[in-house]
Amino acid sequence: MFLTSRIRDLVVTEYQHWQQLSDRARALLASITVYEFMYPILHTFVNSFLLRRLDQTWYVALYNLGIFVSLPATFFVNGWLLRRVKIQWLYGLGIIGQPLVVLMLFWFSWQSWWQLIGIGAVQGILWGWYWSNRNFLRIETTTDSHRNFFMGIEMMLVTLATVVTPFVVGWFIKGAELIGWGTVDQAYQWLGLGAVVVLSLMATWVVRTGFSQPTVSKIWVTNPSRTWQAARWVEVWRGIRNGIDLFLPALLVFQFLGEEGILGTTQSLAALISAGLLYWLGRQVKVHQRYHYAQAGYIVLLVTMLLVSALFNGAAVLMYLLVADALIHWCWLASSPIAEQAIEHQDEGDPTTNYAYVADRELFLNVGRIGGVLVFGLVSTIFDLAVAMRVMMLVMGLSHLGLLYFLKKMV
Repeated sequence: MFLTSRIRDLVVTEYQHWQQLSDRARALLASITVYEFMYPILHTFVNSFLLRRLDQTWYVALYNLGIFVSLPATFFVNGWLLRRVKIQWLYGLGIIGQPLVVLMLFWFSWQSWWQLIGIGAVQGILWGWYWSNRNFLRIETTTDSHRNFFMGIEMMLVTLATVVTPFVVGWFIKGAELIGWGTVDQAYQWLGLGAVVVLSLMATWVVRTGFSQPTVSKIWVTNPSRTWQAARWVEVWRGIRNGIDLFLPALLVFQFLGEEGILGTTQSLAALISAGLLYWLGRQVKVHQRYHYAQAGYIVLLVTMLLVSALFNGAAVLMYLLVADALIHWCWLASSPIAEQAIEHQDEGDPTTNYAYVADRELFLNVGRIGGVLVFGLVSTIFDLAVAMRVMMLVMGLSHLGLLYFLKKMV
């Protein structure tokens, strides 16, 4: 009876916290959850597809480089469009466009470097429409006191979604080859078609959702405060790690653990480890504790990456893949609200300027991403792939020190 009572009280308490979120915030969470179920198809398995078909690490980097170049530019275009077009239409366009590009990648042959940069740039534009409006809506639909709770739920739902999709997708691709359902390329094509159907339905629902139309008084940040200059450097260092990490896990799996089936399984196990942890973090972390939780997470990540770079064997890689996802999301959940709180305090708290800082933040994040991709491409050209991966693991680990230094200046 005691245990039943405690469980009931826990459910009631969490439901009350959920009710404190606005209807628009809950609608945003619903759209994010469905999108994240499809995200591994839109990115992780696109990289594995390109690596399988082209057998060139540099080509995978070029596709991602195309994304990172066009993505921040779209943030600024989106700010101009928000003065003329409803935000749910732009958000919906980003949702429906991404799987269409992926389907084209899976269906047609892409052999030249300029084709891969071009298709990556198109995908980057669509990512920009999605992420600019998703990030802006999160600020618009939440308050600072509820933001950790919102983002805790967001990351928990995202993580639970990634338990299912990578496992199913990875073994669907492998099964197509083993059982004879079709070729591996045909399996990818069916996956792309499924993503188009699901996200088309999601986009239709988003367009009908009543998000409030924001006022955007400026698009560019012209005179950044010292706090915002530190925020820019935080995003550059975060981008370096993120740019490498977008395709490094797939390379590690192919090098040490197997193919798509193992890639999907390790991502699912990593998601299970992090799901409950992220919800707990979102509920427990107070505003004044954010930096300390981020600091702990980044230090553990640094030690983990140094260890993997030193050992660089199958066991170390498996350990990294299982814990890195939880740690990266832990750090993001603890540190991102610091930046969003800083946005709300810029320009004397004028909410009509918030979008300019959302776009500026994305610009410097992608400067870091481009740097990470270029360094990886250069190192992998000079050295063999194994050495390049070890060096990039070190770069990723050490980037966290730079991030923490500037994050401290923001609190």
